[in-house]
Amino acid sequence: MKIKIGGKYFIYFNGFAVVQKLDSVASTFTFVARFDPTDKESRIMFKPYSYPDVEVYTDEGKLLLTGSIVTHEFNSDAAPKLVKVSGYSAGGILEDCQIPLANYPLENLQGNLKDISNKLLKIFDLSLKIDASAAKECSLNYEKSVCEPTETIKEYLSKLASQRNVVMSHDINGNIIYFKPNINAKSKYYFTDENTVDMALTANGQGLHSSVSVIRQPSHGNSGVETKDTVNITLCKKHRTSVKKMSSGEDTNTARAVKSAMAAELKSLGVRVSLSEWLEDIKCGDIVDIHNHEIYLFYRVRFIVTEIEYQQNQQEKTMDITVMLPEAFTGDIPKNIFDYDDNVKSKELHH
Repeated sequence: MKIKIGGKYFIYFNGFAVVQKLDSVASTFTFVARFDPTDKESRIMFKPYSYPDVEVYTDEGKLLLTGSIVTHEFNSDAAPKLVKVSGYSAGGILEDCQIPLANYPLENLQGNLKDISNKLLKIFDLSLKIDASAAKECSLNYEKSVCEPTETIKEYLSKLASQRNVVMSHDINGNIIYFKPNINAKSKYYFTDENTVDMALTANGQGLHSSVSVIRQPSHGNSGVETKDTVNITLCKKHRTSVKKMSSGEDTNTARAVKSAMAAELKSLGVRVSLSEWLEDIKCGDIVDIHNHEIYLFYRVRFIVTEIEYQQNQQEKTMDITVMLPEAFTGDIPKNIFDYDDNVKSKELHH
C-alpha cells in the first residue's frame, strides 16, 4: 500500500484499511503511523483539523481513493509515539455539511437531479458524473423538491436519487456518480467454501415484510396519479406488513416509490466473503456467484458487490467483500433463494 499526503509519499505506517462502498458518497480509510513531534514535515502532515489531501494506491500503483484526513488520535506513553489516522474520499464532506445560508433558498421548482446536484456539489469543488444508465432519470424534472435546513447535502441528494431509483455513488477520483447497476452483467467470480477463508450470511428478519405498501395524499397537482400501491415479497414467509406514506413534496408515483421501499428492505440480507489475498480486478457493482451449503445457499446464487475492505499490516494482505441481492438496487421482486428441494440436487437458482 502507498499513501500520498499533501502531494508527498508517506512510508512509515501500518495497520492500513480501505473500505469502498457501492451506495455511498465516500470510501473510508484508517492507518497507524509514527508521529515525530520534533520533525517539521511530520507536524505538517498530521496537524489536526488541517484536512490534508490524501491519495491511496496499491503496491502496484493502482489508485484506490482520493480524499482527505479527517480524524487524528494521538497518544503519549512509553511506546513510540503513534497516531491513528482516518478519513474519507472527497465526497465525504457531503455527509457532514448542510446547505450554506448563502446558497438559500432550499426549495427547487421544476429542477432535475443533474442540475440540483451540480449546483450543490460546486459549493465544495466536487464534480458529478452521470452514467448512461441513469441519464434519462437524472434529466426528469421534479415538480418541487425541498431540502430541510438540518438535512445534510448527502441526505437530500440521495433522497432525490432514490425517488428515481438511481444509485448515488462515487469513484476513486472523488467524483460523485449517478448510475443504475447492470445486474445482467457476466459474473466476475464464483465463490465457494473451498476458495475463500470464510463466509457469513446475515438475514435480519426485522427488516423484511411480506407486503410493502406506499400511499400518498391526492392533490390538485397529482389528481390523476395512483394514490396507493403494494408489492409482495415471497422471500418473507410470515405475514408481516409495512405501510409507508409519501410526503407531499415527493415528486414520484406510488409504483416507483414502492419499488424503492422494497429495495431498501432487501438490504436486510447480506453475505460477507473473506479472502487471503487482494482481488484487484473486482469493484463495487460487479456481479459474483456464491454457493455454500453452510450459509444456507444450496444453489449457485447471483449477488452484487456492495462493499470491499482492503486490509494490510506487516504480516499479510486480506480482503473482505460484502454482497447483496441485485434486486436491493433495482426494486425488482427477487426469487426466494432459500427455497430448497431435497429431491433436486443439481438445481441452480439464478435471478
